[in-house]
Amino acid sequence: MISSKKIILLLAILSCGRLFAQNSYSMKEAVGYAIENNLNIKNQKLEYLATKKQNLEVLSIGFPKVDASAEYTNFFELPVSLLPGAIFGAPAGTFIPVKFGVPHNFKLSFGASQMIFDGRYFVGVKATKDLLKTADYAITKVENDTRKNVSNAYIAALVAQESYKLVKENKATLERILFETRELYKQGFAEELDVNRLELALANLNTTIKDIENKSKNAKDALKFQMNIPVAEEIYLTENLDTLIQNALPLIENANFNPQDRIEYSLLSQQKILLGYDVKQKNSGYYPGIYAFANYSVNAQRNKFNFFNNDPWYRQGVWGLTMKIPIFDGLSRYASVEQAKIKELEAANNLENFTNGAKLQASVAQNNYASALEALQDQKANLALANKINNKMKVMFKEGVGNSLALSQSDADMVTAQLNYIQAVYNLLTSKIELQSALGKLNQ
Repeated sequence: MISSKKIILLLAILSCGRLFAQNSYSMKEAVGYAIENNLNIKNQKLEYLATKKQNLEVLSIGFPKVDASAEYTNFFELPVSLLPGAIFGAPAGTFIPVKFGVPHNFKLSFGASQMIFDGRYFVGVKATKDLLKTADYAITKVENDTRKNVSNAYIAALVAQESYKLVKENKATLERILFETRELYKQGFAEELDVNRLELALANLNTTIKDIENKSKNAKDALKFQMNIPVAEEIYLTENLDTLIQNALPLIENANFNPQDRIEYSLLSQQKILLGYDVKQKNSGYYPGIYAFANYSVNAQRNKFNFFNNDPWYRQGVWGLTMKIPIFDGLSRYASVEQAKIKELEAANNLENFTNGAKLQASVAQNNYASALEALQDQKANLALANKINNKMKVMFKEGVGNSLALSQSDADMVTAQLNYIQAVYNLLTSKIELQSALGKLNQ
């Protein structure tokens, strides 16, 4: 039978495996997770919902309005009216004070209104569709920004992780050589200076390792932030650096680049359209507006506070049309329209400026990508040469025909070549993302 300890151990292993799987991300998975959980995207989606409610608010202006009111008034001192005394036989020019009314008054009123025509409203209704489209484009913009930020953060974390692995491997090799050299020194076949130089090389490498380890942690924490994962939670990067390099190698040509592929172009175009609606809406203020209204009320007047006896309630009803005709407003509407026209012209200039800038950005990104690819090939050749020299120096040192100074320098050159290669990989991958961003192809 399987012992309880073995069962517990097996369950612990399975639990760790599930935890590792849950917290493991390829670059694509990291981007997908961020798209679902990034707070900036969530806020932009909330903004989209707010825009929908704003559109409903605009539409509701054209809906019928119905309201009711109840009003109670108490004349603890009835108002006095002056009647000509001649009515009651008094001398002409004299007045007799008379109190009219009753102390207790209660009124129920029901009113309704309906807009028949208002040019500003109909322009506003047309604008709601484009306003919602703008909010949708804004979500896409934030999602693209998140894709770019997460991809760059993932690459930075992965490169730092790979750098850490490389220098740790170099440390293990250097520790082994140091151990062998110490043994040779004890037997009198090596000098103390050889040991000291290797110890110094190991100390320098340890400093480099600590620095890379710190950068690796910071890079992974930055990735967690972009993904909206708590910093204290551990995550694992499953992407293969060589695979990323292979995926980044095909060049993206920008000869047929269209600025309209950029989401920023869509946003700026929508801004221009909305400002055009603003001009039309302000111009519509010159047109008359027609509104219908109706009101029905009942009221009671009592000497005592008793409105539910058999005394009568008096009814009143009215309906009608109102036409508001703008004649002269002191040129305020004219100034408002002219300001809106200027804003529309500014939007057109911003769109043209973006178009020109986007073409330049795509060209620069293409050049940077080509330069990064060439630099990677150079660093790959340098790494191969450094590795060849280092292996040869190790063999020479073991055979006693080399010295520790040359070996330690060779090890240092090897580490430098490895880190330079890793940096070149980082530059290539990030320049590819920048190029995709410049061409409006991040979602690909």
